Amino acid sequence: MFIQSTSISEELYPEILFIETFDDGDKSYPRMRVINNQYIPDLDVDGKPKSIPRFFRSDESLLVSCDKKIRMNLGPNVICAVNPNSVKLLGADGSRKPSYYIHKEVFVEVVKGNEKLEKAYAHFRKTGIAKVPNGLDSLSKEISRKSVNGTNKLQSLIAKYPCPTLLQDGLYVNENTWKEILLNISLSENILLFGPTGTAKTLLSKYIGKVMDREFIKLDFGGIKNGVSHLIGEHRIGENGTSVFDLAVFPLAIQRPSTILLDELNRAGDDVMNILLPVLDSDRTLRMDMAPSNLPREIRVHDQVTFIATANIGSRYTGTNQIDGAIEDRFKFIELDYMPQDVECAYLVATTGIAEKGAKAIVMFANAIRKAFQDSILSKPISARGTHRIATYVEAGFSLKEAFSLAIYPHYDSDERERLNAILSAF
Repeated sequence: MFIQSTSISEELYPEILFIETFDDGDKSYPRMRVINNQYIPDLDVDGKPKSIPRFFRSDESLLVSCDKKIRMNLGPNVICAVNPNSVKLLGADGSRKPSYYIHKEVFVEVVKGNEKLEKAYAHFRKTGIAKVPNGLDSLSKEISRKSVNGTNKLQSLIAKYPCPTLLQDGLYVNENTWKEILLNISLSENILLFGPTGTAKTLLSKYIGKVMDREFIKLDFGGIKNGVSHLIGEHRIGENGTSVFDLAVFPLAIQRPSTILLDELNRAGDDVMNILLPVLDSDRTLRMDMAPSNLPREIRVHDQVTFIATANIGSRYTGTNQIDGAIEDRFKFIELDYMPQDVECAYLVATTGIAEKGAKAIVMFANAIRKAFQDSILSKPISARGTHRIATYVEAGFSLKEAFSLAIYPHYDSDERERLNAILSAF
């Protein structure tokens, strides 16, 4: 029940709304409720705040609807604080208590580990007044990265999944880029990796699946002619003349923990994009309208499925399409680049035994080729695999020029080889 709706003095006007998560039997998705004995905004029947602010004071908990990603990350029995002005009405008809909704972009702060919020909560429990203590910035100003025990969330992720290294993993990733990838995966966000050819986009996707102990499934959209058959399946006539439906790999893969690589997504056609739209949004549902009646009409994506797409973006890449705005909005774009020169040199020295001077020459030449590729002078760059091959040849006894000719030149046509000679002559 509620104390009757009433206006309140300015000193009682709530600046913080305290909520708590609790376990109602589904441990994967704890629920949320408003903590007892708080002033809650009164609402008109249409769900809008009254023109003159008036407030309920509840003596029972009000349920709060919240994105499951937030609830999963918080876990049960956690006290949080939100800005009451950012909590929206989910529904109220004037005859029952209102329920509230927290949008997934709204700032939610864990009280434990935040000294000022801990003081505010203690003050609220003592006085019933939810005020921001002096010196505490606006709740919506900055999103805290503290977890329930006060540990930085990124530090926890890095401790569990260390940044890969060239020597141990054969893969280089900038540490901040790796942190961003981990953070978005922990939030169940879709990731799109883009960058020049040879920046290990596909290799990184495989590594993510490996370290997270999930099955890795690659869907190559470069040569797809029929998106429906590739993503859902196709009908065919069986040996006895009856219709047989061959289910694609994708509907099975999304039902179990996995890392699914949507490789070269911007080469896919509209039919693929239309199928992927509901899969990649918050519904995470694959529609199976054309499947036979013995299969479900919809398949829900497993909570431990991570979608990683790759794309080569730019006019120098032929056969690509502009990514649809609706699809683009469903991904967090993360850019990859070539490794720093000193890192690549150290890698070549450590893995091939080549002298540092030779390694520097190889990397400088490779960077010149990469620059020529970015300037559309050459059709392709040199990857880290390419520089490693050159270094291996040099260490085996070939000269630098011979190693370049054997390892790199076969990948270019005669006109481009003349340009390579011009670049090589500068070294």
